[in-house]
Amino acid sequence: MHTPTIAQHAASPAEATNAFATPKLDASGLIKAQIKNTLKKLIKKHRHQPEGLLDEIEALNTPVILLEGLQGQGLSALLSLVLPIASLQYGFIAPSPDNTIFSILCNQFLPKAKQQAALQNGLFLLNKKQISLSYMIHQLYHWQAFKNGLTGYQPDALQAYQKFWNGHQGKIDAQVLQWTPETLTNLRQAINREMEALNLLSEFAESQFC
Repeated sequence: MHTPTIAQHAASPAEATNAFATPKLDASGLIKAQIKNTLKKLIKKHRHQPEGLLDEIEALNTPVILLEGLQGQGLSALLSLVLPIASLQYGFIAPSPDNTIFSILCNQFLPKAKQQAALQNGLFLLNKKQISLSYMIHQLYHWQAFKNGLTGYQPDALQAYQKFWNGHQGKIDAQVLQWTPETLTNLRQAINREMEALNLLSEFAESQFC
């Protein structure tokens, strides 16, 4: 049997270069990289006054509902109880026209001119305490991920995610494993988006304190 020589094992210069080249990103990876670059610019621009981010959001045709004052505090407390039941949460809320609470938010808090925008682009539901840079970074990622077509924001995925956290405390127990493959796929997509949002927040924190 012929034994290969050392020369035959040596990689060509092109192969050696390719071995250390930056891996090519797929379409999803390119979108995520673009989102990060976009958000880094926004964060740098408004890092000292995060309230300015609300204007940026509105300028991109995504309505913002800001609960202020005593009335806002009362509504905020009520919504904190109601939103999880409806598989929703504060911050960015993806469009969910069949969700009763989403429809109420649109009809009661938005002028008609902005209701159609919410049905297409989602909306932000915030109280004054939530307008901090760290909270907004997390939610802005979800907003941009949805706008760029990443999965995990369809109603079934959000419902599975809320059920996973509220009903199972984020544990993959025997009941979760009995969910349908479609539901588990939806859950995985939603978890992936959440982890990406948290990773971006972590990167920002490291850049500030390290």
